[in-house]
Amino acid sequence: MALVLISTAVIPGFVNVPFPSMRIVEAETRLAQLNATAAILAVQLDELEALAKMAPAKLSPPSSCKDLYERGERKDGPYDLTFSDGTSEKVYCDMTTVDGGWTMVAKVKGQGTTMNRLNQHQWRDGTILGNSDDLSDVDALTQAYSSVPFTDVLIRGLTTGEKHVAWSHPNQYDSMKAVNNGCERISDGVRLSGRVANLDLLDGANIAMYGSADGSTECPALKYGFFGFDWNDYRETQIAGCANKGNDASACATNAAACVTNGPSSAAHGAVGAANDNERMVGGHSGGFIAISTFKRTATESGVNCLDKKLTDFGVGAGYHNMDAAIEKEAINAHNWGHGNANTHGFKTHAVFVR
Repeated sequence: MALVLISTAVIPGFVNVPFPSMRIVEAETRLAQLNATAAILAVQLDELEALAKMAPAKLSPPSSCKDLYERGERKDGPYDLTFSDGTSEKVYCDMTTVDGGWTMVAKVKGQGTTMNRLNQHQWRDGTILGNSDDLSDVDALTQAYSSVPFTDVLIRGLTTGEKHVAWSHPNQYDSMKAVNNGCERISDGVRLSGRVANLDLLDGANIAMYGSADGSTECPALKYGFFGFDWNDYRETQIAGCANKGNDASACATNAAACVTNGPSSAAHGAVGAANDNERMVGGHSGGFIAISTFKRTATESGVNCLDKKLTDFGVGAGYHNMDAAIEKEAINAHNWGHGNANTHGFKTHAVFVR
């Protein structure tokens, strides 16, 4: 039976009720409204899901100054960091030097002896020392030393970031403490900025002793890394708690000949020379844990022009020669071939950062 639609009819005696045609129109209109609302809600849901995926990275506590830098922080100063083991610390961040994002791991008094290469409590064990949240002139080791992964290293003066040297390694390391505990020479760092001559020297210190800012008085063979040496002799065969694997450090110090056969070769990390020289943790002239050095057995082996008053060794967490004289025990020093041990010192306190 055909349905007759009368859109405006009103039947006397009956309550006015919309006819079927009116109901269909209203239903279609309502359905269109619901569809539009559903489309809006679908877009909003997609946005919420995207935000939910981003939330853990944005809301999780930063574990390094690099994390903070990537989140937009650009001001130097102390920040709260939470490390992977759950420990927390307020650490000084350098957000402006060499592209920023640097986490401070240590402060070393250049003329002090606490943090020289004989130190094991800090360099080997990671025992926290001093304060971590500013650039005050004290020896210090932060929790970040044991907890922050890195590829890049920065050494800078306390008063200005302009006095610095920085380099980058091709591989990431779990922490600077992990590098120390590995007791392997590493010399594959590539200089990013600055030189030893850019560092903060005592008033009156002869800059020529440490190389010039243009690099003309540096040995061309200089490399950047850890456990440096520029000579394959001297009885002192311990650097920051690392002697020869399988040998007692004190025994090696009195009988170097007994220390030449143990330990893995470190040639894979860039150290060059006879296998036993890589295996012996000899310190050369400056013997630094954190090192800018030739990593060579002799100045002649280092190459042309390195015998004539060229910078061949620099270290933080270092010690000169056999560390007999007072100035040889200073924690930051350098060796310039031909200048002698009277010109190895003169560095103020410096901070060490990683990124």
